[in-house]
Amino acid sequence: MREFLSQRGLTFQERDLFREPLTEAEIRALLAGRSPADLFAWRSRPAREQGLTPERLTPEAMVRLMASDPRFIRRPVVVLDGRLVPGATPQTLARLLAESGSSESGQAVG
Repeated sequence: MREFLSQRGLTFQERDLFREPLTEAEIRALLAGRSPADLFAWRSRPAREQGLTPERLTPEAMVRLMASDPRFIRRPVVVLDGRLVPGATPQTLARLLAESGSSESGQAVG
């Protein structure tokens, strides 16, 4: 992801979520009103091992789990022009950049 963003001349901030985990407040700020289920890594090993599904967790429980263990966060997390893109791929970002005509900065997390 770093190479993709750099090649396009985008400035970005990077954060290793395992060394510097997101707080519950930071997760809520990233979500900006979206459901925590959008950011939750349902196919992660710990989620599968615990049998977690959207129906079994409240939004607050999802936020607490993501803050306690970054493996519950769909990575990489990119915020592009203020828009959260969990599990971002270069293809997704290229499409979003083309749609917005943007060369703005972004934030890459994870």
